[in-house]
Amino acid sequence: MRSVVLALLVVVLGLMPSAQAATHGIDVTLKASEAPAASGASSAAPARVKTNKLKQQKQLADADPPKPPAPPPVKPAVKVFPKEVGEVFRDCFDCPRMVVIPAGGFRMGDLNDDAGKDAKPAHDVTIPRPFAVGRYEVTFSEWDACVSAGGCGHSPEDRGWGRDSRPVIYVSWNDAKEYVDWLSRKTGQEYRLLSESEWEYAARAGTDTKWNCGNKWDCLGDVAWYAGNGESMTHPVGEKGANGFGLYDMHGNVWEWVEDCKLKYSSAPADGSAATISEACYRVNRGGSWYSNPKILLMFFRNGNNPIVRDNGLGFRIARTL
Repeated sequence: MRSVVLALLVVVLGLMPSAQAATHGIDVTLKASEAPAASGASSAAPARVKTNKLKQQKQLADADPPKPPAPPPVKPAVKVFPKEVGEVFRDCFDCPRMVVIPAGGFRMGDLNDDAGKDAKPAHDVTIPRPFAVGRYEVTFSEWDACVSAGGCGHSPEDRGWGRDSRPVIYVSWNDAKEYVDWLSRKTGQEYRLLSESEWEYAARAGTDTKWNCGNKWDCLGDVAWYAGNGESMTHPVGEKGANGFGLYDMHGNVWEWVEDCKLKYSSAPADGSAATISEACYRVNRGGSWYSNPKILLMFFRNGNNPIVRDNGLGFRIARTL
């Protein structure tokens, strides 16, 4: 009889929720080993995902690091120079226009016994590389730009002849050096005065005649302002004909300062460089001016002045190293 009652009680408890069994004072706590297992799919999946992630992280750590992408090929720098021989350019709005002069060789000095010992002995000179020369003599407008910018300390008068495109006058060799130094700082290029041999090479432009227009002085009217036609004043640059290199006023208008000291030709360099001995030497002037006679305008004629001298027939032309 007792065994039947117990069997009925087990059946009843199996049908009761656990909460109800507890309310009837029956202990339904299960041991861990007796707890029902969760569904196999829902419990094992998170563990497998975590294990796979750890394996992937370890594989990535053991693998070689990825190589960075190859850099693009380096392009060569764009060349600004050399310019073409004969090309005209300028480096800024108020910079002088420059002409590219070719490398070459020539015979420098008095080739016809016309100037005495000062331009002798005639000698061969080689200009080893192209360089640029001012197409015109430096003008008042170009000089005044330097004064306005604080690069040049001297503001010369113009004698009432006018400024603008007339060649600047009353400038010393020291003044001219101030100008090329300022222009170099302004543009980042190497501006300078011509050497004496560069000046004659550029003025001759491949000729070996007394003047770059020929051997007869009456040709000067086509290329120069001088005593025969200058009307006792300077004239705007570029109004006469150019020489073979496209340079104007290489004869007349104003004398042009160059870098060299006034030395004997026997010590003249043969490589186109300037002949100098000290800062205090007399400096060479070339080309003659508005008040010069044809003999003074001879291609090889040399004059010299103290570097502090300022005169109404003294100006300059510039060069630029390429």
